[in-house]
Amino acid sequence: MATLQNNTGNAATALTIEYDLGELNAAGPTVVEELPGHQVYYSLTGSANSWTLIPALSGIGTPGRLSA
Repeated sequence: MATLQNNTGNAATALTIEYDLGELNAAGPTVVEELPGHQVYYSLTGSANSWTLIPALSGIGTPGRLSA
C-alpha cells in the first residue's frame, strides 16, 4: 500500500505510476497464484466505496514494466 500526498501547493491534475512487476521464486516447483498480478486501486479520500480499479495495472500476469 502506498499513500501519496500532494505537497506542491497546487492542484495535481495527473499522476503517473510506474513499476516493474517481477517474480522471485526459488528453484523448484512453480508457484501458481490465485489472481494474476496485482489488483491496483486508487481513492482520493480513502473512504469506503470510493476505490476505483486501475485496469492498466491490474490483473497483469506477465512480468515487465507497468505504467498508468
